[in-house]
Amino acid sequence: SCPTEEEARDSEDDWKPDKSNEELKERDSKLQPRKQKARRSGKNGVFAFSCKVCGALHGSEVEFVKHKIHADRERSYLCDVCCKMFLTSKQLQIHMRTHTNEKPYHCGECGKGFTTKGPLTIHMRVHTGETPYHCPDCGWSFKRKTNLDDHVRVHSGQKPFLCGICGKTCARKTYLTVHMRTHNGERPYKCTLCDKAFTQSHCLKTHMKSHLVAETAT
Repeated sequence: SCPTEEEARDSEDDWKPDKSNEELKERDSKLQPRKQKARRSGKNGVFAFSCKVCGALHGSEVEFVKHKIHADRERSYLCDVCCKMFLTSKQLQIHMRTHTNEKPYHCGECGKGFTTKGPLTIHMRVHTGETPYHCPDCGWSFKRKTNLDDHVRVHSGQKPFLCGICGKTCARKTYLTVHMRTHNGERPYKCTLCDKAFTQSHCLKTHMKSHLVAETAT
């Protein structure tokens, strides 16, 4: 299945850590002295590069890149269910909710639960009607930035999603997903009254009307 927005931002390197998650957490508490040492070792006291993982400061890009590779490899947290890897224990904790189905953030209006606060904030716009993302060309507004990005391509004509089989391009990823069904034969929308199935939901709705007409005629 597709990763969530939170997981898409996480590191997914191919190697495995040589330390357990508990050992890695113990190392976290020992990073501060190294951070202070780094502050005193930069050229002319200027540090242009800061490690987001441990906070270490570096005066040159070469030193920073070397440190980042080491930090990423040494301090990754491994999910023992699916083997995904994360840079911090907090990221791993959030990820584990996809396996435990834990949803600590709940909508006060309808009770729907979410694994993190971000999706709840977006969901609340369903109830408030808030649409903070506005199209600069036509003025349409959207609840999500991703929806605005998709819409803007209508004006620009940009079609970045390419079918690897026939070369057709699509403006939205959802359009490409629907198109791929013409190649793989997938028909997820099934009629409950007969054995027909369709690639798109609106096709099923149109088909269901034929059953309604037939039922009315009898």
